[in-house]
Amino acid sequence: MVSGGTFEGDPTRLVGVVHHLQSISDEALRLVRQFETAAPRYDAYPGEGDEYAEQLRPIWKKNKRDVTDTGTYLAKAVEAVVAAQVATLKKLTRPQEFALDNIDELDSHFDELGGSNGPGSDGDRR
Repeated sequence: MVSGGTFEGDPTRLVGVVHHLQSISDEALRLVRQFETAAPRYDAYPGEGDEYAEQLRPIWKKNKRDVTDTGTYLAKAVEAVVAAQVATLKKLTRPQEFALDNIDELDSHFDELGGSNGPGSDGDRR
């Protein structure tokens, strides 16, 4: 992206990347919620009151927690990447907007001075 001291980027493509990354984060959170909804059906899996249940229940609880934590951390990590891409997008578009505003302001000053038909203006491009 950096070439010869200038930063180049395509804001349209970057917006597409941001939307795609956000959909990945949303999907990760959806999967976590779906798992949290479905997993309680299996809480009785290890059984109750015997040695087997006492050995497996803590493992089952830890595995459930690990799955939800991993999905949540994944979603948060992708959200952080989205935030970074949005910041990059702002760095690309704000200077462009600032430059266009300045060009419009200068152009209006030329119009006030009657210089709207000189070389380099919209009126006469030589």
